Amino acid sequence: MFVLGCHRSGTSLLTNVLKTALELHSSEEVETRQTTIESNIDNPEGHHESLAIVELNERLLRITNASWNHPFLLSPDWTDLESYLSLNDTRQTLKPWALKSNWIDKDPRLCLTREAYFHLLLKEVPSIAIIRHPYEVANSLLARDGMHSDRALALWMCYNHHLFNSCRSQPNAVLTFSFLRHHPKRSSQRLSHAVASMAMIPDWAIEQQLKQKFVGDLLRSRTNQLLCDRASKSLRERCTNLYRFCEEATKEPFNSQSIANEFKMQFMAAIDELNSIFPAIKIAESKTIELERLRLENLRLNQTLQESRTSYRRQVAKLVRSGSQWLKGTLKQSS
Repeated sequence: MFVLGCHRSGTSLLTNVLKTALELHSSEEVETRQTTIESNIDNPEGHHESLAIVELNERLLRITNASWNHPFLLSPDWTDLESYLSLNDTRQTLKPWALKSNWIDKDPRLCLTREAYFHLLLKEVPSIAIIRHPYEVANSLLARDGMHSDRALALWMCYNHHLFNSCRSQPNAVLTFSFLRHHPKRSSQRLSHAVASMAMIPDWAIEQQLKQKFVGDLLRSRTNQLLCDRASKSLRERCTNLYRFCEEATKEPFNSQSIANEFKMQFMAAIDELNSIFPAIKIAESKTIELERLRLENLRLNQTLQESRTSYRRQVAKLVRSGSQWLKGTLKQSS
């Protein structure tokens, strides 16, 4: 299962809650042995991101000429990119994820790349999504990365738009950070139901973990103002209105499609401004040459394969004719 959400939205916290509850209270053996990013000042209890997933996501974004802090606006066609990936090697790396079902992983970049995993794992991966107030996300990105509000709010809108408007299925559960914090019991019931396809975790176990994580005030939680306000009024209003819509929609389960529609509408309305913040980056000449080389190599290999198949069919036909002639001659001699 993937935990999805924009950077600084609480994905690490939610993944930690679910993993801990799984390890302590699930009777099933849970796959948690992947090498993960160590804890640091950003996330003292760990990021809970597998290095293999993070490295693959970085690779996928580089192929689309994007990065975590400069996302693409229009979703790429991952089937076109498939031929440029070392899929056999990648699939071998992802074997633990492909063959097992009782695991939880996260990486905010999955909001952008989740579609590609359907081709890499050859199966649909269930997911849970968390949305945090855009001002809280922006203030946290400013503290961590020095990212100003215009880019931070645009990042928040892009990530959440792609999260909900992927060609893959909608998340099993969608929660806002504030709902998770202020309604641990209801949140736990919905999370327990969402992970049921992977493992049975009692809702009280999840609730227990949530209450432990939300002790005291969170220093970076500020929804009333942006600490560095460079964003336009229209972008600020769109983001805050979107979050208010999400808060209402997530009070009851199974409203993710309405959230997807709202994000898509607001995203398209703000596309010019978002394009000015995240303009499409021209592909470097060296990368263009490399892609062209790979494309030609792929065509050459396909042509060789076709010629081999044609040669094989001709050899088979020749053998069939020779066998038929031999059989006729044998029958003549015997008669």
